[in-house]
Amino acid sequence: MFGLLTKPRYGDESLAHSSALVSYLRSWSTERRRQRLQRDAFNSLLKLDDDILWDVVGVRREDVVRLANLPIGVDAMAALKEITAERRA
Repeated sequence: MFGLLTKPRYGDESLAHSSALVSYLRSWSTERRRQRLQRDAFNSLLKLDDDILWDVVGVRREDVVRLANLPIGVDAMAALKEITAERRA
């Protein structure tokens, strides 16, 4: 149960497993931080006036609110680009 907390013996593979676990957690944490920063940047669109959103970005506030409520793993900016591309076509 506490295999990760004990000092591995010679030839024990638990060090390799704990190293892999630490590496995985570090990469997951880094990715999660990147996603949070991207979502925070996207949410700054909510501070814009409705007219600016429509004139400059080409979306309605309802679109931005809907995309801001997507799960954090979904790239809201990519979805916004798809919406604007569809409207321009």
